[in-house]
Amino acid sequence: MLKLKLARQTIGKNLQLYLPFLLANAVLVGINYIFFSMTTNKSLEKQNYGSGLIQLMNIGLVFTLAITFFFMIYINGIVSRRRNHELGLYSILGMTRSDLGKMIFFIDAIMFVASSVLGLVFGATFVKFVGLGLKKLLDMGRFDIPVFSSVAAIICVGYFAAVYFILLLGDLWRLRSVNPLDLWKAANKREKEPRGSWIFGIVGVIALGSGYAIAVRMKASMDAVTSFMLAVILVVIGTYLVFIAFSIIFLKMLRKNKNFYYKRNHFISVSGMIYRMKQNGASLASICLLLTTALVAIVTTGTLRLSQEATVRLYNPYDVV
Repeated sequence: MLKLKLARQTIGKNLQLYLPFLLANAVLVGINYIFFSMTTNKSLEKQNYGSGLIQLMNIGLVFTLAITFFFMIYINGIVSRRRNHELGLYSILGMTRSDLGKMIFFIDAIMFVASSVLGLVFGATFVKFVGLGLKKLLDMGRFDIPVFSSVAAIICVGYFAAVYFILLLGDLWRLRSVNPLDLWKAANKREKEPRGSWIFGIVGVIALGSGYAIAVRMKASMDAVTSFMLAVILVVIGTYLVFIAFSIIFLKMLRKNKNFYYKRNHFISVSGMIYRMKQNGASLASICLLLTTALVAIVTTGTLRLSQEATVRLYNPYDVV
């Protein structure tokens, strides 16, 4: 109970750190709950082209789950680095590595329960609006939209429990490989220059190029859903690796080019971006992917809507045959 009490006090005294983390996770839980609620809706499956619509939603769900996983790892890394100072203080006061591990477990458990509850409330609040918008957009007849789906909630909470478990394992592994007394100095330690991995950088470029190549060569049909899902996964993985690993390699290549680097504007920009990409590479990749998804959704929806009459005339040029 002492570790649980210390965990609650740690969260309460560091709301500026844990509250954004909690709200971000709650929004992610809510968005994923809405997707799960739609894809498991039996009424939607009975609609015209309902099975095809669910397949398209599954693509969006895969994309959202991937974004959620990488983004949670990124923000958890920020939280872990900032709480090292407090963990170091507890270790100086006599807490062992095992005690610190239990304290981290209770912190993650509290954040998981709180974010899951808030996220399900958020998702249950807005799933009705999403369903009504979908019904209006596709001119559906009878379409039942449950306010709360227990199946969707169980699947969503189970996925986030798995993600939190992976985050907990990462936190415990870092704690195991580091001397707890060094945690006190970790917050004030000078940041080291990031090392770009050539392997991850090249894999990222190949994955990104392969994903776009599949998307460009794909012919529009419902049979291409599987190929498009593969393209989405490759683009997500490639974008993260390009921003996190390849961007640092590229900036270091620019630094080695003396004719380019030793200029006033280039010197400041390149040297500063090397450190910034280490800290913000994952967040920039998430922003890039979300904006790309928004553009694809807007362009696709607008094109289908505006070309509806032209498509009918193309397939049915005569009123009566």
